[in-house]
Amino acid sequence: MNISDKNKMQIINRQKHSVIYIVIFCIVLLFIWSWFAFNTGNADYNIYKNWYITTCSNGLQYRFEIGFSMSMLIGAKLGLVYNQWLMIYSAIGIIMVGKSFYDYCNYPCIAVVMYFFYPYFFDVVQIRNFMAMAITFFALRFLKKYNIKNVITYIGFVLLAMLFHVTAFFAFAYMLVYVEKSVNVVKIVSFVIATFCIIYFISPTTINKLLLFFGNEVYLEQGSSLIKLLGYGLWAVIALVLSVIYDCQQNNGKETNESYYFLIKIMPILCLTVLLIGLSWQTYRFFRNIMPILYVVFINNGIKVLGRKIRFKQIELINIIFACCVCGFFYFHQLSKGAELYHTVTEKILTCNSLWQR
Repeated sequence: MNISDKNKMQIINRQKHSVIYIVIFCIVLLFIWSWFAFNTGNADYNIYKNWYITTCSNGLQYRFEIGFSMSMLIGAKLGLVYNQWLMIYSAIGIIMVGKSFYDYCNYPCIAVVMYFFYPYFFDVVQIRNFMAMAITFFALRFLKKYNIKNVITYIGFVLLAMLFHVTAFFAFAYMLVYVEKSVNVVKIVSFVIATFCIIYFISPTTINKLLLFFGNEVYLEQGSSLIKLLGYGLWAVIALVLSVIYDCQQNNGKETNESYYFLIKIMPILCLTVLLIGLSWQTYRFFRNIMPILYVVFINNGIKVLGRKIRFKQIELINIIFACCVCGFFYFHQLSKGAELYHTVTEKILTCNSLWQR
């Protein structure tokens, strides 16, 4: 690490830890939280509200994962109505997400705004997956340094996340960051994908049984279309290529001055999620849950704003453009006005809110 790199990180850290920046970041988080906490209607709202009312009347229910059900029971015991419980539940998750962005990212305000556009609206609807994502995202800090204590702690957090949504088990794959270089992670992921395809070709029922671990039989009939699969695959491959190129340029893949640089090794795992999306639409969560990590990686490895000066190499400019393109593409393709999910997701959240509604 040369003197120039040290100076850059010192300037970035001073900017991020300034009082003004922290205040702005907290205001942005509060704004984002308000759309979750005061929501009064979305595709899954009545489902969870009705089960909460049932929990208040009949005690602990086992319709969902035990951790989520217990959180409802605690709210019921405290005498909270559903929307009061939702305020606290969403606040806990948003704090973990916000704290993670602030710790991991050089420019957390940019990252959290990107998260708001995509995939935040889905998190407001799928609140169990949201909490599981928030827990695993927060737990990534324990992968920073390899030791037994950190490994056990990370595993503990993933198991905790699985108590809110069983699909959080996929976060065990993030432990590939312990592999020395991104290129080696790519080799491992490629081997897994090849093995997976061979098994599916020989015995598809074996794969279907594995998919039933995190969903019911309905989801097995809802794999993504070829066009959508190619779309996800394109973004995943670009993320993989850019991350490997950048990693190779950074001291041949050795550790840099950035504390959370290791998160770049999670990017190849996106390709594995695309394979799973082809089999079951339910596994789209895996791809979506990596998006906050993707924003952190490509913002950190993008342009550097040093006071009034902007410094960047060609690959760093490409990285930040890529992060913006991913965010913009999925927002406009899925959530913007006229998109396929606008009326069922975005419009409901923007119009059904006890704080912001006119």
